[in-house]
This record gives sequence, structure tokens and C-alpha cells, in this order.
Amino acid sequence: MKSWITFNRIVFLLFAGILLNLAYILYMVSFPFKTVEFHNQPFPVLNQRPIHPGDVLIYKVDYCRYTSAPSELNRTLTGPTVITIVQDTATADTGCRIVKVANTVIPSYAPHGVYYLKINVCFHVNPLRNICQQIRTESFNVE
Repeated sequence: MKSWITFNRIVFLLFAGILLNLAYILYMVSFPFKTVEFHNQPFPVLNQRPIHPGDVLIYKVDYCRYTSAPSELNRTLTGPTVITIVQDTATADTGCRIVKVANTVIPSYAPHGVYYLKINVCFHVNPLRNICQQIRTESFNVE
């Protein structure tokens, strides 16, 4: 009889452990984590117009960051042609700020035309989940 009670306790503890793990996984996958909020989309371009190949694109970002998790930035110059820019990793403290960003050089092989910079920012908030947002600058002319 005593071994039967011990077996029941072990099964109960295993079942409770499995349920707790499932609840934790459900939390990590579905909790609405707040990562970053952008207030001025599309981001205003601050360069003198027109922009020439080889120039650095400067734009203003007004944002509030709610996590200190690093973010991956994939930038694409989109216009008459699509040009992928090098991927970056960004880290910043939590809080709200307005910053001038100058991290994109217009490639020398970019044809003339109207472009915008499309940015895909992804936060790795836990081992099971990435939260991504697509943002962009206003259009600008490359001559």
C-alpha cells in the first residue's frame, strides 16, 4: 500500500512539473512583450537634397525603447532597385529619445531615382521568440 501512495505522488509531481513547463513555454511564446515604439514614421531625412552616391544618409528617429535586449537591424535601400545594406546589431538603454542616425552610406552603384530606407528591427526577447517590426524613412532623391 505504501509503494502505491509513493507511486501516486511521483506521478502527480511529474504531471504538475509538465503542466508548469507548458505554462512557462506558453508565456514565452504568447506574452505581449513591449520592445520599442516609434513616434515619427516615416523617419524624416535630414540630408541636404539631393543625396549623391557615397553620401551618408542622416535621418531622425523619435522612439521609446522598453527592453535592453539587443536588436538586429536589416536595412534595405528601396527604389528603382533594391540594395541590401550590411546587417547591424544595436544595443541601447531603455527610455525615450530623439536621435539623428547616420549609419547608412548610399552605395556608389545606386542608380538615380527616388528611394526610401526600409529597416527591419528584431528583438530576441527569449529563447523561443523574436519580435520584429518594419520601419522606414521618408522618400529621398538620389542623383
